[in-house]
Amino acid sequence: MRVRQYAQFELVKRKNISALKTALQKGDSTIERLHGLWGLAQLQRARTAETAPFITQFINDKKTIIRQHICQSLGDFTSSPSHEALLIQALSDPSQRVKLKAAIALGKVGTEKAKPALWKLIATNKGKEHIIRHISVRALARLKDQDGAIMQVNNKDPELRLAAVLVLRELESAELAKFVKDENKTIREEAIRAIYDKQIMAAMPALAVESHNIGNYSLPLQRRILFSNMWLGTAQNASNTIAIVNNPKSDKQIKEFALRALSRWSKPPENDPIFSLYRPTTKRNINIIPTISKGLTQVLEDSNGKILDLALKLAQDIKLPLSPKTLLAQVNNTKAPANIRISALNTLLSQDPKYIKYIPVMLKKEKNEILQGRLIELSYAHKLTNYNQLKYKYLSTKNIPQSRAIIKGLAMHSDLHPQLAQIWAQKKEVLPPEVFLDLYLAMKTLDSSTIKTLIAKFDSTADNAYNLTTSGGNSDSGKTIFEGQGACLQCHQINRKGGAQGPALDGIGTRQNPHTIMESLIHPNKLIAPGFGTFIVNTKGGKSIAGILLKEDDTSYQIKTASESLKIMKKDVANKQGPSSGMPPIARALKLSDLRDLIAYLESIKESKVKKRVKSSH
Repeated sequence: MRVRQYAQFELVKRKNISALKTALQKGDSTIERLHGLWGLAQLQRARTAETAPFITQFINDKKTIIRQHICQSLGDFTSSPSHEALLIQALSDPSQRVKLKAAIALGKVGTEKAKPALWKLIATNKGKEHIIRHISVRALARLKDQDGAIMQVNNKDPELRLAAVLVLRELESAELAKFVKDENKTIREEAIRAIYDKQIMAAMPALAVESHNIGNYSLPLQRRILFSNMWLGTAQNASNTIAIVNNPKSDKQIKEFALRALSRWSKPPENDPIFSLYRPTTKRNINIIPTISKGLTQVLEDSNGKILDLALKLAQDIKLPLSPKTLLAQVNNTKAPANIRISALNTLLSQDPKYIKYIPVMLKKEKNEILQGRLIELSYAHKLTNYNQLKYKYLSTKNIPQSRAIIKGLAMHSDLHPQLAQIWAQKKEVLPPEVFLDLYLAMKTLDSSTIKTLIAKFDSTADNAYNLTTSGGNSDSGKTIFEGQGACLQCHQINRKGGAQGPALDGIGTRQNPHTIMESLIHPNKLIAPGFGTFIVNTKGGKSIAGILLKEDDTSYQIKTASESLKIMKKDVANKQGPSSGMPPIARALKLSDLRDLIAYLESIKESKVKKRVKSSH
């Protein structure tokens, strides 16, 4: 191949047009003819010689590959009406490859005449060859045929309407809005994707209108419809968003996203929630209370669980007046989850501070430990009756929510900081281990010489603080870190979801204890799963072998290299390096509280107990 290529280049260099023409016209093999064609095309492109008229004589050659490469060459030449006519003719060639090359070439050198021919090619293709559709769309986009695409809006052929959407997507045209109501589901969905993904703001209102039909779409498209409202950011869009929450056909996840979006309506995120691309918007000052109050009230009346929790927080954030009677009913509903009752309590107090004085009574009657913790925090925050005596009553129980609340409360008041120092000295006697990290983190923020000395002494032992993260975490929060901030899914799988660069973590909570998990996150090389450690051995014979250590026994190493699996005898090894892990010490990149949650999540992943089916004797 190189010899033929060198020969072609040399003939071009010598401008031996006669030899190249002979090769194309009379070559003994197809490859010889192709080299003749390529050489003549080189001369035409360089404008060294006018070889195009000779080349085009073979546009109907019996060899498909010759016709194909002639079309490709015509796309590289300067545009001319005669060449364009030949390429349009080639769009009807029996070979799909020739059609493909002709369409690509017309995208480069075509004019107005090429546009109808390309639309005809899409129609005759009937969606059978996706690559034909793709290349034709790209060609029409390069020819900027927005008018041709708009003309397809009412075309009865769904293939042409779909192609029109794809052309308009390439052109980032606001005319895409005309296809959002198309009768064909695929076309509607492509139009929605195109408008949102390309951030075509002029067409975005067409997506927002679909908020009332959101239940007819898949989850990815529901997200686009929802967030189109957030980017537009008007009062009407806020109304659309709360309507999404009240729509029984909306996905639960979408309802949660919608309530979070409303909470930050005046200051939307700088990154796109779907693609994480930087898409900042200007800060807007819009009063959304009049437009969402009725809908939000309906959410509060009809919802439960996470949706109700987020709705209560939204009502608190936007200072939506809610009936104290309704809020008190939520606070006193002992069957409701603690987080719901706490959200209702926070909203009640923010709306009407007079209820703060009832907190000591509520604390005395309350049985829920989590709600007790919140009431203890509020007692300290507002210096309510006997707040400085709560420590003596609630620390003795070694209850986690109550202990955390006491620590937060003591940290609020400088005159109570000495009590934190006393608790630190006796933490093993008075606190559950799950709260040790909370005490440590609270003390780290205080400007007390005594406490600073205690913390400095504790930190003088390397990695001492990490030992506080092995208990007390929130596994739900840990899962969020695992799948997001920690980027663990890029390399590890759980339930077949994730990357394969590292070992699967199914059942890790059964195989390892929290301390071992913590050490693996700080020192990844300390314990490496078989088959995942990078290993290098240098033999006494001077060879260096690098790969993955699959197995080691008393006499040998089994190493998997890029090409084979080798068994290396230990007596033949001069020295070795590894095994070493490719995982970074992720623990050092996380806040201690986040690390604690991540460990709690990993510990919660237990081996599934699969019952073995007993074979019948019959």
